[in-house]
Amino acid sequence: GYRHIDIWTAHLNWAWATPAHIAIANQQLKARGLTALCYGGRFGETLAEFTTVCQTAHALGITVLAGSTGALSKDRAGVVSVLTQYNCRLALENHPQEKTPADILAQIGDGGNGTIGTAVDTGWWGTQGYDAAQAIVELYPHIMSVHLKDVLAAGAHDTCRWGQGVVPIEECVRILRAKGYAGPIAVEHEPNTYDPTADCVAMHQLMATWWR
Repeated sequence: GYRHIDIWTAHLNWAWATPAHIAIANQQLKARGLTALCYGGRFGETLAEFTTVCQTAHALGITVLAGSTGALSKDRAGVVSVLTQYNCRLALENHPQEKTPADILAQIGDGGNGTIGTAVDTGWWGTQGYDAAQAIVELYPHIMSVHLKDVLAAGAHDTCRWGQGVVPIEECVRILRAKGYAGPIAVEHEPNTYDPTADCVAMHQLMATWWR
């Protein structure tokens, strides 16, 4: 039932992707009737590397970069300039180092004229023991992408089907809908010991029901 997908750097990494790799990726997406919405991962440490990231995303028709880059703290003005040049936006994703929304907001700063925001990963907020629904409230309207993920318990990052863990996924969805959020929402589930396909199908159906 999916018509959209996010491309991760493990699928197509800006560090090694050639024009031929990108052409193959675009062909595969078209063959499957899929549109790539976001590019996810670590986006280098220098402005030159980040420029390559934006060039790769642009070639895939992607405008949202969901991840992080060391270039932001080294040359913020340069990052904003490159984002503007390639019509991209940097959605900073919360990971282990961000304990509260305040940590993300500090990185967003003035927002770089609308080029810098956040990708909310509800699973990582759950891992940190922070209410993901409250994080959405605090981070809105800086949210450019959402990774809807549940985890079994705080303190670890064992993902599970929505409703089996500690993250209030349905509440997160209802808050986003009430606020008029219209950006990408990813169904994210990354177990290490089994194929999550059945869970992802079920969660897609849940998402459609909740959004209606």
